[in-house]
Amino acid sequence: MDIEEILKNIGFKDKKARVYRACLELGQANAQDVAKKAEVERTSVYAILEALEKEGLLSATIKKKTKYFLPAHPQKLIEILEGKVDLMGKYLPLFVSLYKSSDIRPRIRFYEDRESIKEILKDTLNCKEKKIRSVSSAKDLLDLLGKDFMSHHIEKRVKAGIRTLSLRPQEKEPDHWYLAARNKEVLRTVCFLPKNISFDVVCLIYDYKVALISSKKENFGFIVESKEFSDFMKTIYDFIWQASIPLK
Repeated sequence: MDIEEILKNIGFKDKKARVYRACLELGQANAQDVAKKAEVERTSVYAILEALEKEGLLSATIKKKTKYFLPAHPQKLIEILEGKVDLMGKYLPLFVSLYKSSDIRPRIRFYEDRESIKEILKDTLNCKEKKIRSVSSAKDLLDLLGKDFMSHHIEKRVKAGIRTLSLRPQEKEPDHWYLAARNKEVLRTVCFLPKNISFDVVCLIYDYKVALISSKKENFGFIVESKEFSDFMKTIYDFIWQASIPLK
């Protein structure tokens, strides 16, 4: 990827990217030389150079009444971006409060391959209720996403203090995967579905969301974000939970 395209991807406008690149290539240079190298009119170059100087990407010195600009080490770009991330992290609760105050509008998001399906599991880690109702075939989920990913996901879920209720078909329970003795450790309560009830999909119900993940065979998933639908699914889930067999 061209350096100017990279700069544009991190927020530089076209002329600013060209001027900054010219400064990197020239080293110490005056505005006239930068304008010529960047192929940007001098009237625009002065304002851009001053902006880059304020950001700390350039320093300036005057020699014989002429102002010269010297680029800082490109590592400064990382420092600026990290500063912006820190700033957003500090004020993110303010943005979230505005987002939460808006009306909840039902929507559906689709995921159509193995890597994008992982985003569904990652989304559950933002669960505000700290409780996930799960209907899952552990074997099918492991086959689709892999043991390493699932192990790391469970570690992150536990670290976030999110517990899970898990309804599972007993005949699809892998013998080697997190034995019952570990359920308390990983904040999981398991019930086996009544006999003869089995399936190839995973259903996750959390907050105002219902997620569905298919088996490896069909390889797709989606999240429905709807208060009415999630409340309906939670009611059905709780009814089935009462009729299921606790793992002892």
